Amino acid sequence: MLAATGYRAVDAERYRTARFEVREERWYRVTSGFPRLTTQVLLAAGVPADVRDVEYTIDLSTGTPQSIEADEVACLLDQLVQESV
Repeated sequence: MLAATGYRAVDAERYRTARFEVREERWYRVTSGFPRLTTQVLLAAGVPADVRDVEYTIDLSTGTPQSIEADEVACLLDQLVQESV
């Protein structure tokens, strides 16, 4: 499966040393108006109900929903953790 994505064993050392940095993080409240795919939307578009592993991209460069402030994100994450305990 790795080979299918372009992984090459000869580059294994380079992969081990690759590092990433988070430069920006935005969280959004997903309400009824937030862009999304649902079974109803797919069926209305003529996509069979048995389609799996659908991927899509949301273009946030225009009409961007209001992002959630960091303190609200922290509260929401705390609530999620409490609910899972």
